[in-house]
Formats: sequence, structure tokens, C-alpha cells
Amino acid sequence: MRFAAFYGPDSYPLRDFLQALRLGWAPMPGSPHGFISSVSHDDAAAAVVAALRARAGAYNVADDEPVRREVYAGTLATLIGARPPRFPPTWITPLFGVARALARSQRISNRKLRDETGWRPRYPSVREGLAATLREMAA
Repeated sequence: MRFAAFYGPDSYPLRDFLQALRLGWAPMPGSPHGFISSVSHDDAAAAVVAALRARAGAYNVADDEPVRREVYAGTLATLIGARPPRFPPTWITPLFGVARALARSQRISNRKLRDETGWRPRYPSVREGLAATLREMAA
């Protein structure tokens, strides 16, 4: 199983992301117009269970709808009442090693897993998933 970027209420990277957004920055390497695929922790766990009854093979686990980085960061900023964030300049990406891989625009499809197992993510995109995650974090 190949997983998209995780998010959830117990995610330390998400907490760090929120802190950066409050300071006005989207800590995401690469172009704001590039795509990011993500999946909630709970949806990923449900996908693992569903895959137990799948035929052998490689399966992508992601939300139904990849979004542009600017949508991801903008959605989260709006949800926490922050201003639209600034993105680091793209020329800085190579200076951070692993950031080069993270900067790629990726639209991951979950179609094979859905067709094979009937699995569906509870949250079709981060628009719904991040809102639910923040509610859970506040509780």
C-alpha cells in the first residue's frame, strides 16, 4: 500500500503546520499551484482493513480529490481564522534535500483500491477532513 500525506488530530506535523499558518507561512516546498494528495489517519486505517480482502498488488491510499497546495494551506488557514499564507520561494527547495521530493506535484488516484474492495474514504478531500480534524482537536 502506498499512502498519500497523512493528517489527523494526533499528527505532530499538522500541529507544526498550524503554527506556521498562524505566523503567515505555508510550510510546503514547491509551487503553490502543485497538487498534494492526502488521507486522514482514520481513512488510511480503514483502507488497510479493506485491503485484507483484496487481490495481491499495489494500491494507492488517498482522498478522492487531490488539491493544489494553495487550496490545502488556504483551507486550513481559513478554518483557524488565519490570513491566506505565503509560500516559500521555489528556488529555496533544493537547499532542503528531502524537500525536493516533497515539492513534486502529485495527484494520486485511489481508484484501484476502491474498485477492488469497495473502500471509500470518509472524507472525500481535505476540505471536509481538515474541518473534522480541527473539531476533534478542539474537543
